[in-house]
Amino acid sequence: YLSVDREQPRVHAWIAIRAGSRHDPAHSTGLAHYLEHMLFKGTPKLGTLDGAAELPHLERTAALYDRLPHANSLEDRAAILAEIDAATQASAQTAIPNEIDRLYAALGILDVNAFTTDEATVYLADVPAARLEAWAHVEAERLARPSFRLFYPELEAVYEEKNTSLDTPEDRVDEALRLALFPGHPYGTQPTLGLAEHLKNPAHAEMVAYHRRWYVPNNAAIILAGDLEPASALATLEQAFATWSPGQV
Repeated sequence: YLSVDREQPRVHAWIAIRAGSRHDPAHSTGLAHYLEHMLFKGTPKLGTLDGAAELPHLERTAALYDRLPHANSLEDRAAILAEIDAATQASAQTAIPNEIDRLYAALGILDVNAFTTDEATVYLADVPAARLEAWAHVEAERLARPSFRLFYPELEAVYEEKNTSLDTPEDRVDEALRLALFPGHPYGTQPTLGLAEHLKNPAHAEMVAYHRRWYVPNNAAIILAGDLEPASALATLEQAFATWSPGQV
């Protein structure tokens, strides 16, 4: 969706994925929002000093998360979490935290952010018109091929948002009202920030599956409004996102 506005030499850009918290697994609420956070961690090429050296640690982390729901005791759970922490520390040796943010700042791209709703997850930025091509290539790479590095530490940020909502009367009223209005529907039973008991057991494998299922071009929209030439902007998007393979939705 392209809208021309010459007021400033900038383009306001949204990429919207048609999947949100209502598409979370019922036993793992908050997953879409958690994934939104992970999409800022980079790719095998962006956000790391050595993707090949990092990969075994990321694979180890994923395997340990698969074991976590099957822990038979608090002691077993603590042991697995200790192993997850060790694997995370190892992968962190080559990680470059916030590299996407720093790259965008260097390019003059402002207001880089995202939000998750019941029906959609949206990634947005305010892009200098001359940097549209660079933005498109980075977005195509991180949305199609994200690396779930620093998965464990990011839970702290997700929890903080949840805790803040629990301390905010308006949010508590909204959650209670939605549950009363939609008692048998995800709009009521699956809050976007997730249920606290589900956040205690992050579903790494299900997040990977969620991404593979919903983050496909035939389930997404790119919206640009600003100082652009529609024909050249469309060509730029088609070239940048050409390797983003469609899937069955």
